[in-house]
Amino acid sequence: MIEEQGVIVKLDTHNIWVEKTSTSGCAGCQQKSSCTTQAISQLLDKKSLRLTNTHEFNLGDKVTIAVDESVLLGASISMYCLPLIALFIGAFLADSFIENTTAYKEFWVIISALIGLALSLIGIHEHSETRYANSISIKKI
Repeated sequence: MIEEQGVIVKLDTHNIWVEKTSTSGCAGCQQKSSCTTQAISQLLDKKSLRLTNTHEFNLGDKVTIAVDESVLLGASISMYCLPLIALFIGAFLADSFIENTTAYKEFWVIISALIGLALSLIGIHEHSETRYANSISIKKI
């Protein structure tokens, strides 16, 4: 689990917003490129993270946010590989079904590739709101 501390800066009946608190870092901070806590730290740096309010939190509560490494790996794979695959599939399908004598064939292949890319990004966005948002755990310090 990758953990980071934060403070609740805003809340309503269904959601809370958490911002990262400044911490003094571990002894390995000189090696930021190999530190696994940098991923969650950069995610929360100067940003508010919206989470579902599952517990009774109050404004100003200090909390610990935890994300499983496998969730980050899965999110990374889906964000980098799936759009690229969809781009190639869109181009391949257009190239297969459009005859070589068609005017502006390359234009339609490019358009189909971009449509595949756009559809994959929409699908990832819809899927990530339900899957990855529920995989973040939060507890009061």
